[in-house]
Amino acid sequence: EALTRKGQIFRLSLQAVAEPDNEYDPCAVMLTLNGMKCGYVPAHVSPRIYSFVMYQYAQGNSCFLPGAFCIDDDSDSDVNLIQISMSTSVL
Repeated sequence: EALTRKGQIFRLSLQAVAEPDNEYDPCAVMLTLNGMKCGYVPAHVSPRIYSFVMYQYAQGNSCFLPGAFCIDDDSDSDVNLIQISMSTSVL
């Protein structure tokens, strides 16, 4: 099966959801995949992405960010790395 090939990269779109009531970060942006939470935008870039997400929602749009995940070559665990590939210069 394709998902068992270690080192292979899979491209995907992650929905960015602003969380203004997040107790840890007022600019938190949660990332979901098919409606399931898979993580957050790192805090050092979340204010810029948060602004972009809030703008999209104000326009009546959902916000999706391009991303990728791969199966780690050095691990037998089911945990995969998800990386956002969007350039912050776009924002």
